[in-house]
Amino acid sequence: MFGDLAEQEHVFSLLDEWAKCEYDLDLTYITGRKSNFNKEITKVIEAVQNEEQKTIKKNPKRKLGFSFQSELLGKLLYSLTEANTPAKLLASLPIIKILLLQAMIISVEIKYDKLELINADIKPDAEIGKKRKKQVINWAKKGSEAVKKYNEKDKASWLKTANDLRVKNPKLSFRSIATNINKNDEKRPPIETIRKYIAKQLGKAL
Repeated sequence: MFGDLAEQEHVFSLLDEWAKCEYDLDLTYITGRKSNFNKEITKVIEAVQNEEQKTIKKNPKRKLGFSFQSELLGKLLYSLTEANTPAKLLASLPIIKILLLQAMIISVEIKYDKLELINADIKPDAEIGKKRKKQVINWAKKGSEAVKKYNEKDKASWLKTANDLRVKNPKLSFRSIATNINKNDEKRPPIETIRKYIAKQLGKAL
């Protein structure tokens, strides 16, 4: 899943871009079974199922996929696979973003051995969703603040540096420029935030 909030921000911006595409674009290779989304989510599903197997050994009545986490990840895969056109993606975008953030939380819990399986058949949705909703809101808030905390003076500085670097080396990529700015700016703005801004201002395609 996402390595950090900057990567999450980048992926969400790509989803927005694809969803707003004005022509009939086939998104199967982007959101379908052979996409990077599918590969990454499948890795998380397999990790969750490994934990479920431990429970099943103690309680054979349980079946693989019994947890709320499996249910959520399965819904995410289905939603992405079905969103194979810009119109369908646009319609499903809000729930897809929420599910991606929840999947990110699950992957972090797995990484730090903090995953607690929730039996989806026993606990009502309202109850099992409380903790998740709070975590998702916090992640989304942090991502939003990461963008809003930089003022026009900061952005003007990024653009000046970008132009100066481009004069020295016209072939320098936006990502390389953004990486340079990130290393030299004491606020350490996310590379992806810088890249998106200077690319837009310089009139280039993202």
